Amino acid sequence: MKENKGSRFKKPIPSGLVRAIAIAVSVAVLTFTVIFITDRIEEQRIADELSRQAEISKAVEEANNKVPEIAPKKDENAENTVSGPFPGNTSGEGGSVTLEYTDQVVISKATGIVNMHFKNPITSNQDMVIQIAIQGKNGEYIIMQSDRICPGYILRTTKAEEKILNVTPIGKYDGFYYIYYYNMNTGNRAVINTQIPIEITVTN
Repeated sequence: MKENKGSRFKKPIPSGLVRAIAIAVSVAVLTFTVIFITDRIEEQRIADELSRQAEISKAVEEANNKVPEIAPKKDENAENTVSGPFPGNTSGEGGSVTLEYTDQVVISKATGIVNMHFKNPITSNQDMVIQIAIQGKNGEYIIMQSDRICPGYILRTTKAEEKILNVTPIGKYDGFYYIYYYNMNTGNRAVINTQIPIEITVTN
């Protein structure tokens, strides 16, 4: 009998092993897919955060550069508390004044309304512009700036800077009133300004 050298006996691969290999490959592909999707989600989160930070920086820069050298128009939200002739010093020179204010400010994200209490006293000889600065995790930024507040006028409600408020989370913040003084006759801004610590609450 001649041996047929062209044929070899091939032992079949057990079906259980085939299934195990298939499962292992599927798990590896699934793991890679999950990692790939997770990486893409993280990349998108970082991109979104960078975009948000850029938006905040732009809004902060715009708000912080708005203090005018010449007194702006009278603030339409300020209320006149004076009846009769103005009794103060109208020379616009010299003197000092005791400011009237509360150190609690509440801002609503829903309405954009700032609730505050700040009065330019009747004894003042300077017009004023008021800023509210908020201390956020990205630094200090201006969330409200008034127009001109004349002596005898009080500011109780006004509007926040919309771009800044939109990126400010709900919560409590340290902050400041910044008061800028303007000559009542010429409208020129004084060299000095006043900084007053306050607490700011941002609500729904």
